[in-house]
Amino acid sequence: MSKEKVGGTVYYASKALQKIGIDVTAFARLSKSDSTFLKNIGFKMIPLWSRTTSVFKNIYDGNWDRKQEVESVIEPFLAAHIENIEDFDCIHLGPLNNTDMPLAFVKQIGKSPLISADLQGWLRKIKDKKIVLSEWKEKEKFLKHFDIVKCDVQEALVLSGMQSIEDAAGHIFELGPSEVLITDASRGSYIYTGILRKIKPYKPKTIVDVTGAGDTYTAGYISKRLDSYKPEEAANFASHLATKKIEGSL
Repeated sequence: MSKEKVGGTVYYASKALQKIGIDVTAFARLSKSDSTFLKNIGFKMIPLWSRTTSVFKNIYDGNWDRKQEVESVIEPFLAAHIENIEDFDCIHLGPLNNTDMPLAFVKQIGKSPLISADLQGWLRKIKDKKIVLSEWKEKEKFLKHFDIVKCDVQEALVLSGMQSIEDAAGHIFELGPSEVLITDASRGSYIYTGILRKIKPYKPKTIVDVTGAGDTYTAGYISKRLDSYKPEEAANFASHLATKKIEGSL
């Protein structure tokens, strides 16, 4: 059974923030022919028109392990897109592949007070419609602009070239971000702020949909850090919020 729906970091993170009462404005690149997807979305969405929309096909097996195929990708974000945007408490970046958000765009974003980023897109290359994680050669140039970053364990190991989660987190931390979040599916997550802390998972009562759980986790973390919660407290809230997303109750 297949189902076509809105997705991606911009949607899942924004939806989670909106659900917990945070005022959110999302910017997304998409084709005008897909503008119907913006109806009744539940939060403020500003479209930045592209000739194409990023279209991914998620294929899950019985264990909820995911394979992805790519049908199309957006035109890159441009620095000009955000020259005159209003001030925000935090800007969260979530590219879906390594061409979405070039360095010039990130540098322009760098004028904001707090910048968080989901790193997965910059590690992705598309080969024969399949997503392959690969070395991020410009990571030093990008990471120095970010305050909070999130990736999963596999992405952290590929990005850093390290063999352990602690070494990978430390490597990323040394390149600029002051807070590194690493998710590990049902095994929980980690935060690194100079030392590594393990965050326990909250076991879902039922599994409705795991897509967007990582984005929901990041949204929950950011919301509590902006509310002056300590990193470990924010991560515990984030873990609980991600579980609610998986259960279909968020």
